[in-house]
Amino acid sequence: MENQVESELQKNMQYVQNHIDELLKTYPNKYLLVVNEKVVNSFDDYAHAANYGIQNYGIDSNLYIEFLNTQQLINFIFTANL
Repeated sequence: MENQVESELQKNMQYVQNHIDELLKTYPNKYLLVVNEKVVNSFDDYAHAANYGIQNYGIDSNLYIEFLNTQQLINFIFTANL
């Protein structure tokens, strides 16, 4: 059972990655709830996405939530001179 759930989650993750450009245009800066390789809804925060998923699909379902961030992340390292 665990391998099946893991496999379904992998499929949902792959779905998002395969459609990322289209999804970013349609759902910018949203949390997507993906079930069975379909976007079923989008939300402004993780808690609402998770609650909706559990209420509508059950705690044991293969829910996948992905945040689509349209802002480029910047990583930097600096050294403080003390």
